Amino acid sequence: MSGTGAAWAALGGDAALLSRVSFVVREGALPARLPVIGLARACDAVCALAAAELSAARGNGGVPSGHG
Repeated sequence: MSGTGAAWAALGGDAALLSRVSFVVREGALPARLPVIGLARACDAVCALAAAELSAARGNGGVPSGHG
């Protein structure tokens, strides 16, 4: 399971929505001894997905597909 999948599962999110998340990998990131890039990516994705799900629940349409 990916970091994003694990974080989303910990929040009780619908696993089917994970297919709507996409990432853009940019060259030139600073190196790190710990996997902080993956952690940051997962946190951003889960927060955005939760916000989209909340917006959909409030009647603002469905959860949109990711694009990059």
